[in-house]
Amino acid sequence: MNTILKLATKHWLRRYRKKKIIPSVRAVFLGDVVSTQVIMDGIFSGYEIKALEQYVFPYLKGNGVALDIGANIGNHAASFSKHFKKIYAFEINKVVFHILQSNAVGTNIIPVHIGLSDAETEVSFVENFANMGASRIDMDSCDESHLVKVIPLDVFAQDNDIKDVSFVKIDVEGHELQVLNGGATFFQNQQPVIGFEALFLKNYSEGQKVQDILEGYGYTHFWEMIPQSHLMRTLKQRCPSSIMSVLKLFMSVSMQKNLVLSPCANLAGKDRELVIASTFDLK
Repeated sequence: MNTILKLATKHWLRRYRKKKIIPSVRAVFLGDVVSTQVIMDGIFSGYEIKALEQYVFPYLKGNGVALDIGANIGNHAASFSKHFKKIYAFEINKVVFHILQSNAVGTNIIPVHIGLSDAETEVSFVENFANMGASRIDMDSCDESHLVKVIPLDVFAQDNDIKDVSFVKIDVEGHELQVLNGGATFFQNQQPVIGFEALFLKNYSEGQKVQDILEGYGYTHFWEMIPQSHLMRTLKQRCPSSIMSVLKLFMSVSMQKNLVLSPCANLAGKDRELVIASTFDLK
């Protein structure tokens, strides 16, 4: 069995090299979810990033600064680096941060080994070794053996004279509200477009709080990413997941994964991989 797997891997590597795929980053973790997709496809969340490049970045003020809060190994920051003069990439996980540093060498990415929250303190951190990106701050834990330092975004922005920020990506595994609360002055003054994970199907009140605080900062438009294909949207709404798995075998990858922005009135009550919040219309 091992011999067959080795032969299959060698065959796949030869095909991979022939495709001349340039990966988003070079340094990865073996066995990690994000890293595995980078190895297989050259990039993680490539279609989301493509949608940002098509429907969001063209509307931003030119040559601005971006923040990648929850940068992981730097997959998104590396893609963003083509569109911004500077990227501040925040990663709280010490092990992951070393990989991020490696991927930032020779780029306009500035790795920052600190977490962002609503207070300057230490919090408990839970690692997920199968999916390092799913590691998270646990505000309910009192485990002093896994403490990490966090500060408010307002403190970091003031101490480092952060200006001209036009885009902020937030992927902090349920800590979004605290990050937003800690950046009140920053978000109200600079009002960058924000892209963030919004998993609020099971936590309606959290989703409502996030939307309320953003609206209080002046954000008036909210968008979710949906399949570009009308057929794909219809099938996802009407077909059970088991049937969809079969139908996907007969669909092109672009039909399945190309994305567009669609307005969403309420963040609460639904899981969305990426929501865009802006103070102006993205049209």
